[in-house]
Amino acid sequence: MHVAIAAIETSSIAQGTVVGDAMVKQAEVTLIEACTLSPGKYWILIGGDVGPVRASFRRGVEVAAETLLDSL
Repeated sequence: MHVAIAAIETSSIAQGTVVGDAMVKQAEVTLIEACTLSPGKYWILIGGDVGPVRASFRRGVEVAAETLLDSL
């Protein structure tokens, strides 16, 4: 069971894979889903305890930079 979840959508598949990698390396979180959404877009969903999810989410937003389309 995941206490917290976070998601990031990028406009680049390549950058999305880099973002997902950075997120799971930042803190102890579970990669729930990482996949393409529509041509050229990438979705990453993580879960875990609140603190690690927050840290990983912040890192993901930072790494996504200008490719960030949406996040929650």
